[in-house]
Amino acid sequence: MSRPLLRPLLRRRSPLSSQPEPDDRGVAVYFKLKGKDRVLACDRYTTVADNIAAIAAHIECMRGVDRYGVGSLDQAFAGYDALPPPGAVAKIPCRKVFGLDEAVTPNRGELDRLYRQMAQQFHPDLQGGSHEAMAMLNTARDEALKEIG
Repeated sequence: MSRPLLRPLLRRRSPLSSQPEPDDRGVAVYFKLKGKDRVLACDRYTTVADNIAAIAAHIECMRGVDRYGVGSLDQAFAGYDALPPPGAVAKIPCRKVFGLDEAVTPNRGELDRLYRQMAQQFHPDLQGGSHEAMAMLNTARDEALKEIG
């Protein structure tokens, strides 16, 4: 969003449509910077417009870091790697999910045992489990099965 269009939005603080504020007023802005996926998110304020304004102000401050030569945008964005889009499953390497050493290749029986053990913790029907955690486990199992053939 260019600066001339942003300023009126920041002053108005109200949605352009007649739609009511959503229940979740958090805002996430996904973008690429030098080919890397990035995200800035804010849910501190009570309106979507205020959360957008906070992200815009944050971006302006980060641009100052680069402009004044005190640091770089790479330094400023350290830790701002993009989260997966809503509904997507985070891709965590299967060895990390199952706690496997890089040098060890499990057989199918060992993988099945680890999967069943972890499914008892991650399954959404069980206390402490969730759909996201189970989807991550399923994705890791599929990846591991491809690896072992």
